[in-house]
Amino acid sequence: MDKEATVGLLWLENRSPSPSSTSSYEYEEDISKSDDEYMELYNKQVEESDGFDVDLFPDFHFGYVGGIHPMVRLLEDKELLTKVEECAATALDKYNKDNETDLVLVKVLKANSSVVSGIDYYITFEVKDANGGADAETRVFQAEVWRTISEGDEVILCRPKKQ
Repeated sequence: MDKEATVGLLWLENRSPSPSSTSSYEYEEDISKSDDEYMELYNKQVEESDGFDVDLFPDFHFGYVGGIHPMVRLLEDKELLTKVEECAATALDKYNKDNETDLVLVKVLKANSSVVSGIDYYITFEVKDANGGADAETRVFQAEVWRTISEGDEVILCRPKKQ
């Protein structure tokens, strides 16, 4: 018989989100699942979204350190949001150079992260064409950026959001 585990959302600084949070993530106070069932759900989200749409994260008693987890208070934490916006802007600059486009960052919608010799950010954000004026249509993009103290930012990928 599998042991039952209580799981909830965790985020980078190990703070617990409040049910009244204004973040884009739905808060689940507790979910009771076996370790195997929960890890299966988590791994499915990571695989299907390439790490961008993960709203579950194994609690530390699972022994799953380094996993991708949602940054549930991102939009409420100005300092953290600024860091993530910098990463998104770096990725978008590279995308513009590689694709000869002139897209600008409109806003960060959400981000997930993983601590791996630095922080690997999975950022979902809106962009628009810089030459499109005030009525330019926004599009949703995704970027994975690895941020380290010694090496700076490395853009792993930047692309329009997969459908």
